[in-house]
Parts: sequence; C-alpha cells; structure tokens
Amino acid sequence: MENSALKNIVLICVNYNTDADTRNFVASVQKILFSDQVDIVIANNSAKNDHDAALKDLENQNTMVVNIPENLGYFGGAQAAWECYQKTNFKKLRSGYPLVIVSNVDIEFPDSYFFEKLKKIKIHSDIGVLAASIISDLSQRDCNPFLHQRPSRLRMHFYKWIFSNYLSCQLYQLLGLGKLFLKSLVKIKQTQMPSSPSTLPVVEKPNDPLHIYAAHGCMMIFTPSYFNLGGNFVHGAFLYGEEITVAEFCRKHHLGTIYLPELKARHREHGSTGLFYSRSTIRYIGKSSRYIADTYFS
Repeated sequence: MENSALKNIVLICVNYNTDADTRNFVASVQKILFSDQVDIVIANNSAKNDHDAALKDLENQNTMVVNIPENLGYFGGAQAAWECYQKTNFKKLRSGYPLVIVSNVDIEFPDSYFFEKLKKIKIHSDIGVLAASIISDLSQRDCNPFLHQRPSRLRMHFYKWIFSNYLSCQLYQLLGLGKLFLKSLVKIKQTQMPSSPSTLPVVEKPNDPLHIYAAHGCMMIFTPSYFNLGGNFVHGAFLYGEEITVAEFCRKHHLGTIYLPELKARHREHGSTGLFYSRSTIRYIGKSSRYIADTYFS
C-alpha cells in the first residue's frame, strides 16, 4: 500500500473554564516552526452565549474560536468545532481531509520541530490514528502507548463495577496515584545511576512504528483515512473513554494506530480535573465505563 505525505494540519483544542490555559496553549503552538500553516480551532465549551468575547481576541487568519454555550464534553466540543470548521472551510477541504489533532489545553510542545516532523511523516492509508510521545508532568512517564492491546471483556466489566461506586472509584484513583508516584521515584533513581552498556535504553526507530490498540486521549492525531471511512468525534458518553471509542472504530474499519516517539509533547496531567474526582466527575466516569463495556465488550 502506498504512502502519502500529509500537508494540511488542523489543531482542535477544547476549553472549559480554562481560558488562561487556552491562551498559553495557543501561544505555545504559535511559537512552533510552521505553525502559520496550521489551522487552530478553539472549541470553547464554557462560552456564555454564541457571541461570547472571552477568547475572540485570539482569532486571526489561522485561528478560529467556536463558542459553544453549553458544555458538550471533550469529544462533544471537538465534534462541534470540527463541524463548524468544515462548513467554514469547505473549499479548502475539496482536495481531501487534513491531518486533525484533538487536544486538551494542558498540552505543551517543547519540540519546536513538532509540526515539521509531522509534515514529513509518510503514513500508510490503512493507518487511522497517530500517538505521540506525551510525557506526564505527574509521573514523568510517557502517556503512550495508552493501551498496547485490546483489553478483555472481563477487564472492562470490572472497570464498570469499580467506577459505578464513589468509594471504590476514589480508592482506585488513590492507588493509581500511588503507583505513578512510585514509578516516578524509580525513574528519578535510574537517571541518577551511571549508565552501562547493559542498561542503555532502546531507541525506537522512526521508520519502524509500533502498532498499538489505543492512543491517549489528551492528544490524538487523526489521519485522512479515519475521516474517509466515516470517522468523527461522536462519543456515546459525556466524558471519558474516548480512547476506546476511537480504537474500536479503527478496529471495525481495519485501521491501525501507531506510536511515533519522535513526536514529543508534555502533559500537565490533572491540570483541569484535579488529583481527586468530584462526585459529578465520578458519575461521568461511571456512565462512560458502562457505555464502553456494554457497547464494545458485551
């Protein structure tokens, strides 16, 4: 199957009561080389009305603000922004779909060559999603691959049970944070130890990408093939679990997801949700875990 070089990039970021983070995000993106060739679309989920002026000053030739008077969630906001972009730029899209990045606003791009590297990558037409290396500020570990392989039915229904209860969900979150803390300590200790030939890290080959089941939802990169086969950002739950919805769409349509460590970003993890979940957040997690388990793992 032939490779095709990707030229056009659309970056959709989703804001909900994080205007300062959104401004910082857009400013950081605009410092990257070739950012003037990237269309930035801000899905403003926290707009008070259709004419909210809170972020309107960010608009320019390459930046669009889509005000959404009600919170539609992460993928809900991204879908509304994507539909608005398509209507506004239908002439530009006549030649085909662009590469579309959907991102939280707590993502940073320390690599000023991010877009240049992305533009140079040649991707098979049977690839639907790209996963970058996204280092978490919380654990200092890579968020990707999110899932190497498709989880079992038993595992997903176990999650459905765990996340259906406030106490069990908080306990699971606490254990997860403890695990991340221990892993970060191990990583720090390893970096302080002198390297020997037997402990040198294995460097991924840029031309030999790793095929995985799912990319982390904090930033996902969608290829034209994803949209050519009817892909979008419609998710059956309000928040959480978007990674599985995307992975299952790709699985159904025989599209691959690949991990590309040469694409580097950082994630200020839990910057918008906090370290511990509120009761409303847990309700969303519970509903999403039930939807995922019952829809794809029944």
